[in-house]
Amino acid sequence: MMNHAKQFAGQGKLSRIPAVVLSCLGAPEADLNVVRSLGSYGVPVILLSEYTNAPASASKYCYRTVVAPMFTQRPDRLFDALQALYEELGVKPVVFPTADTDLHALLKLTDRINEVAISSVIDSGLTARLTDKSEFHKIADEYKLPVPKTVPIQGDSVEQALQRIMGEIDFPLILKPANPTAWHDPSLPDEFVGSKAMLVENKNALECILRQLGSCLENTLIQEFIPGDDAEHYDVHIYMGRDGKAKASYCGRKIRIYPPHAGSGCYVESVREQVLEEQAINMLQLIRYRGLANINYKRHAQTGTFRLFEINPRVSQWSILAMRSEVNLPLYAYCDALEIGMPDCKERQYGLRYINERNDLRAFKTYWREGSWTFWKYMVTWLWRPLIMQFWNLEDLGPVKLVVRKTMAERLWSRSQSDVAE
Repeated sequence: MMNHAKQFAGQGKLSRIPAVVLSCLGAPEADLNVVRSLGSYGVPVILLSEYTNAPASASKYCYRTVVAPMFTQRPDRLFDALQALYEELGVKPVVFPTADTDLHALLKLTDRINEVAISSVIDSGLTARLTDKSEFHKIADEYKLPVPKTVPIQGDSVEQALQRIMGEIDFPLILKPANPTAWHDPSLPDEFVGSKAMLVENKNALECILRQLGSCLENTLIQEFIPGDDAEHYDVHIYMGRDGKAKASYCGRKIRIYPPHAGSGCYVESVREQVLEEQAINMLQLIRYRGLANINYKRHAQTGTFRLFEINPRVSQWSILAMRSEVNLPLYAYCDALEIGMPDCKERQYGLRYINERNDLRAFKTYWREGSWTFWKYMVTWLWRPLIMQFWNLEDLGPVKLVVRKTMAERLWSRSQSDVAE
């Protein structure tokens, strides 16, 4: 990939101002993807992580790692780390959030961030509204966006909440947190932590989940389920420039997602959906959005129409597929932030597939139990070429080596603890 850097530098456009990629606990995919997307084009990349041994820190495209423990919970630590970098470098780096939690931390620094860095988040006010699902649905109502019916859970008790839901939305339905941190309460069961949504089949299952939510109940939404299997999920990735114009767009179809039925893409194919891309661009222009956007849709299995689920003002967990398909959105954002010339657009590649090795294997266990994927049908998808893997990359083996070492160490520790207990 380094020939990309030479080609870009040869155009006289490459800046030596570093990009700072944020890395938070529980989301090792998007940060690694942004590091590779920028670093492979010669952009100097610093990883600012809230934990040690982040997979992205082992990438050959990351020339330095700075650790600011738990900065997502203490945004002041994020500011201090960025301030120290600014004072050392003598220039303001361009900052890229890569997940909901570090984006949330960066937004809390809106009034001060320009003192020490250039944020890739252009409109912090609109971005904050889009990250809050309750606010997003107010925007959807205002602009008549094609979203599924969504209502907040209200009532002083589980019984009152159930009564309201029964009159609003039929089963099956989707249950989701109203904002990125709503289900981060340590008192919640493990299946809630980090979950984007839950598919609920019937009243008994819903009542059980509502009782488990406890005090987080009021920060939860219910949403109409759109008929169709997981392969009906599509994402459109776009970079809207600071001038309000779309600089590039790209579409991927999720063949498998993790957790199944209410998660993120773990096996995705690049597809040609020009009408959907144009629809997404027009929508972002309508609401006057600027910056990186990852827009989630699902195609209704019966009507064939696309329904809008979310507008995420950041990159997705599988954004590396866009870059390998010749649509490098983080690079567009970097150039736009520094007001330097953008790389020439190349012909997009279709039919490439992406796989998150760990999450896809986890997802298969559920799909196999449900009978939607047989073992042999599943294994054939691993033989697809070209197949872009999340961690395994022959040109950048550091991250996968680190992941393997950590996994083996965790298993040995777990086994030793079991032996002690016996």
